[in-house]
Amino acid sequence: MAHFARLSETGLVLEVCCCEDIAQCFHPDIAKEFQEAPEGAEPGDTVEDGKLKKAPAPVELPAPAAPVEKRLVSKAEFMSSLTRGERIALTDLSGDDAELQDFLAMLEALGHLDLDNQDDIALLERLKTAGVLSEASVQKITESR
Repeated sequence: MAHFARLSETGLVLEVCCCEDIAQCFHPDIAKEFQEAPEGAEPGDTVEDGKLKKAPAPVELPAPAAPVEKRLVSKAEFMSSLTRGERIALTDLSGDDAELQDFLAMLEALGHLDLDNQDDIALLERLKTAGVLSEASVQKITESR
């Protein structure tokens, strides 16, 4: 059975047809664009000097990574995880601690604490070490998500 292909100017196989009489399958204006092609020619292959060059196999892309769910603690959850004394101590200490001021300002602006923000987690650990926050409060915050 004859194979016919419509080729681009560079020899790229655009489409193929296995009809014995190409003019019966396509309009005459399109049929005249077909020429005999080597057996097995498929769209995407290339024909050069009558020889078929198969298109490279498609590259398998890795499956997209599953979206990572952000571990956020709302401002309300954060504040309610602290004792009244700890909240007062944070407010008092923030006047002298630029890092704590920034932390509280971002907590206010964003409305949440990102548990994947290593700077914020380091600050919580520093405040725990300094005795401003208890182990129980920090654990309650970090394990809430």
